[in-house]
Order: sequence, then structure tokens, then C-alpha cells
Amino acid sequence: MNDVLIMSVIMSVPIVAILAGTLTKIKRMELEKGKSTNEPQLHQLEQRVALLAKENQELKHRVENLETIVTLSDVNLTNHLTEQPPQALPFPGQNPLSNLGKKDSKPSGEIAKIIQERRK
Repeated sequence: MNDVLIMSVIMSVPIVAILAGTLTKIKRMELEKGKSTNEPQLHQLEQRVALLAKENQELKHRVENLETIVTLSDVNLTNHLTEQPPQALPFPGQNPLSNLGKKDSKPSGEIAKIIQERRK
């Protein structure tokens, strides 16, 4: 019985090698013909890449729009700030209405309206 087992193990090695070589040749021929077993997966990956490229372009377009909006609002804010000079803030503990009598500080806009209402 041991002799048969030893002979079958010895003979199985070349048989397995021949089968592995044959399968390798078959796979190589399929790849050369372009008939890969992963063709459906490859097609899915190509579709996914196309979808991601389209999404990437849309996101780039959105970012460009947002950059335009932000830069326009910065320009508008800069124009607004240059039209009206900033008002000096009072020091801590100082009455905000104490500078009203001085000629150097003249309130304008909304602040002037609030001060005039408080004087009445």
C-alpha cells in the first residue's frame, strides 16, 4: 500500500505541472485575443472613471463660480469701505457719546441717526 501511495505522489507532480502549464497557455491566448475574464469589471471601471471625471469637472466649475462670487464681494466690500471712512472706537471705560462735541469726530450714517435719536 505504501508503494502505491509513493508512486501516486511521484506521478502527480508532473501531471499537476502539465495542467498548470496548459492553463497558463490558455489564459495567455485569451489575453492576446482581448477576451479577458475580467472584461465586465474593466467596463465597469471605465464607466466609473468617466463618471468621476465628469463630477470632477462639475466641482471645478462650482469652485470657480464660488471664487468669482467671493472676489466680487471682496471688491464690493473694499469699495464700500473706501467710500465711508471708519469711525474711531471709544477706549474701554470711555463714554461712546463723549466724542460728539469735538470737531474731529463726526458720526455718519447709521451711527449718526442713532445719536440724534438719543439726543431727542
